[in-house]
Amino acid sequence: MITINSDGTVTGGTLKSPGSIIQSVSLPFDAYTSDGSGLRADSSTYTDSGMEISITPTVSTSKILVISTGCSFGYKTSDSQVDYFMRLTADHSGISTLELREIEVRHTVATNTTQRLFDSWSMVSNHDHNTTNTITYKVQHKTETATYAWARYKGGDMHLLEIAT
Repeated sequence: MITINSDGTVTGGTLKSPGSIIQSVSLPFDAYTSDGSGLRADSSTYTDSGMEISITPTVSTSKILVISTGCSFGYKTSDSQVDYFMRLTADHSGISTLELREIEVRHTVATNTTQRLFDSWSMVSNHDHNTTNTITYKVQHKTETATYAWARYKGGDMHLLEIAT
């Protein structure tokens, strides 16, 4: 039992007021390098970008604020357009992969030449998870017209904040 004493101190547990941060996890991700440490998308099927982070919620009723950012690059030879997709997913035991956000990056010009597109991106989601199982969040990428795409070409980061409700 939690008791609030007359002097304002709390005994028997911890009070978490709605909106307070219960825990946080952050990870930076290095930029792509020619040795293959940054994973490349080269098909129209989503694949992992190498950006992955996990958290184990302390209570099932909290929310996880997920913040992911990076600088991507897409490449296409002899075309007037280059575009690719990225998405933010959540996965834990008991559910299939859940897509939280998806973005498309596109550039179109009038001539058929080699197209190169750098773009800074961010995806943010307030995930209502309803579990105390470990949740893994990933950034995945796929090509549309691009020959190749890298979600973290110049690096990226992910931040998770468990927020009391």
